[in-house]
Amino acid sequence: MNNNAAKESRGIQTNRAWWSRLRGIFWGIVLIFGLGFFGCWVWLRSSLPPLSGDYVRTDLSGELRLDRDAEGRISIYAASEKDAAFAIGFAHGQDRFLQMDLMRRASAGELSELIGADALKIDKDRRLHRMRHRAQQVYTGLPQSEQTLLEKYAEGVNAGLMSIGKRPFTYVLLRAHPKEWTPIDSILVGFAMFFDLQEDLGWGEEIRAVAQAKFPAEIFQFLYRNGFAHSVPIEGEPLPILPPPPFEKWPLRDSSESTTVLALPESYHLGSNAWAVSNQLSEGDAALLAVDMHLGMSTPNVWYRAHIEIVQNELASVITGVSLPGVPGLVIGSNGHIAWGFTNAYIDLLDLVEIVEDPDMADHYVTANGSAPLSVITEWIAVKGADPVALPVRESRFGPLRRSIDDQRWYAVQWIAHRSESFNMSILDLAAARGIDEAITIAQRAGIPTQNFVVADANGGIAWTLCGAIPDRHRHSGSLPLRSDDPRALWSGRLPAEYYPVVRNPQSGRIWTANNPIIESGPDAALLGDGGYSDDGRASVIREALFAGDSFNEFDFLQIQLSTRSHMLIRWQQVFAAAMKDPQWQESGLHRRAVYDAVVSWDGHAEPDCFSFPLVRDLQSQLAREVIRKAYAPLSRKKFRPHYLTDVRRDEVLYQLVTAGDPRIADAPDGDWQLLVRDLADKVIGDWVKKGQIPGHHRYRDEPPPRFSHPLSRAVPALSRWLDMPAVALPGHRTTPRTQTRSLTASQRMVLRPGFEHQGILQVPAGPSDHFLSPFYRSGHADWVSGNPTSLMHGPPIKTIRWSTAWGW
Repeated sequence: MNNNAAKESRGIQTNRAWWSRLRGIFWGIVLIFGLGFFGCWVWLRSSLPPLSGDYVRTDLSGELRLDRDAEGRISIYAASEKDAAFAIGFAHGQDRFLQMDLMRRASAGELSELIGADALKIDKDRRLHRMRHRAQQVYTGLPQSEQTLLEKYAEGVNAGLMSIGKRPFTYVLLRAHPKEWTPIDSILVGFAMFFDLQEDLGWGEEIRAVAQAKFPAEIFQFLYRNGFAHSVPIEGEPLPILPPPPFEKWPLRDSSESTTVLALPESYHLGSNAWAVSNQLSEGDAALLAVDMHLGMSTPNVWYRAHIEIVQNELASVITGVSLPGVPGLVIGSNGHIAWGFTNAYIDLLDLVEIVEDPDMADHYVTANGSAPLSVITEWIAVKGADPVALPVRESRFGPLRRSIDDQRWYAVQWIAHRSESFNMSILDLAAARGIDEAITIAQRAGIPTQNFVVADANGGIAWTLCGAIPDRHRHSGSLPLRSDDPRALWSGRLPAEYYPVVRNPQSGRIWTANNPIIESGPDAALLGDGGYSDDGRASVIREALFAGDSFNEFDFLQIQLSTRSHMLIRWQQVFAAAMKDPQWQESGLHRRAVYDAVVSWDGHAEPDCFSFPLVRDLQSQLAREVIRKAYAPLSRKKFRPHYLTDVRRDEVLYQLVTAGDPRIADAPDGDWQLLVRDLADKVIGDWVKKGQIPGHHRYRDEPPPRFSHPLSRAVPALSRWLDMPAVALPGHRTTPRTQTRSLTASQRMVLRPGFEHQGILQVPAGPSDHFLSPFYRSGHADWVSGNPTSLMHGPPIKTIRWSTAWGW
């Protein structure tokens, strides 16, 4: 008995010892992880930039100060423009260096050096344009004053980066070191916006050439030269709406081609809006301006809020708005005398030139002036963790060469971004402009991606013109490729400013633009060409709102920016309601009655938490895919990538076919368009049920909601919890002023009257800092999501950095 007790006692002691060891191991692991987490947190905290301090620079014109308010918005107080360029570069270097680095690399085709072989395809496409070489040419041709600004800005960027004292945590995760900033890199950032806002390889023009060869002239005109019911040009008449040609005119479809589905993207336009009213319609003496530029969703956001005051010889220059990290100055804003904004112009800024090879001389091609040699330059692409990749680039006097889609010919890409006169820093002169006339002159000589320029001044004037370079084509339209031996093929340079169209103080007192043609017909329209104007009806919604009132303030304009009304989808609602009205159809299938009720009850607004809007949206998308792929079937080829076909999705073409065309064009069941609509409604119902969305039972939510993602979280999704903005279902659609898709949204919203900036509104998503531990990482984002008005003007400073020419203050 005693032996058993002893054994039991020893067993208990052994178990206790094991448990004690396990607890020790457990707490040891907890301690190790805790220390590791604490050390990681300390390291991450130490990589935050210092936002207060005193520095000395002997090359300053006077005292220089950089303030940050409680939202992280910067204010700069400088004695000269070059000092201000240094200070904003310093702030950009502290808060946005990775963003700037990715932009310069994306433009130059150098992403693979930082990211690895996954970026090689992008780099090869971009290296075709040899943008680093062109940026060097641009820099060499800039006036000395502009070179100096870029140099001072680069010095500021590098000083801001060095102020952190440690390698930024983003580069530690990338296992890379940041490279210093140079003046050439700022030009590359400018070129990155050319890539974002313009077509760079001319696929759309090549598809038009294929379509012209395959379709009879009447059908080609209907598909590619049609008007739009919601077109609202400010000057002149809209293009006429063409009826569908009869079925007999349409080419027969090859059975092997008709099964190829054209993958037409839901959204391909950057949905920017800008409008203004003169003082006869605004409160006070000044005109009122609104602008919301739409770009891809990202964390951090593309824009960076700034306020700059420069005092020279007791004369003060004050400007408030948003800057683009990577370049000095502000992109849009107000200087107290004028306020201005942009939308992408979508005029034709690229031509393809079919290379006629010289049969008598190798590596030569025929021009209007005889034979000319092709040059071949080898571009070497550095790849992280691998050997460099050689990319031979063939160039002509028109531009670099690429193969055609069918691989049967060479095309030269003649793009406005290739010309050195297309980029300069003169847009910064807007900071000193005093009225709309001076602003128009500056805009027309500026070197930026060509934009609609809308300006309002403190005296009540408003105007529109084009800002940036326009090619001089000798009055040739440029809509289809020309041969290299055609004397019209080579541009003569940049179009002189006197040919730029202008709308100044229109009688209505209203100007509006939403990527639509401002002038749609007549000589000016032919001169500018069509680079893919938006036909989504946003401009008509804005115009309707502007003519619905006779007096506007800042809050009124913000409500127009937040409008989710869709003229385009409203007319499709009527088509769908008429097709689904049949009681027999409603009663003979599950959920059909609920779908019909939802469609007819829709109020025309694109709100995320309801059934009506997404039903109309999905029905329109299904109908477009079904009808367009049949109508454009002769263009169906497996080699045609989705973005090749962006300019064929013309809503007016679809609407005219469905409401006035022969149903046989789209193989509609029993030759009945309404039967086709009902069949597609059943398909939408089936798709919804598969996703767990039961019409009439609960509220609909799109999955997944749009997300502002950080570049690193896209590569490592586990980081998204800390790096991304919260995913929220947002109102809007690509056809509403509040444009919203899964990847596209308003990159800012600004409303103001020059001279009344204290009443102005400026919303910017995500925060100014790219460090997720910064208190400013999410500043302003919640207000942007909710549409809550936030002040254009910055608050009192809580952090200050000062520079002087000597120690002591």
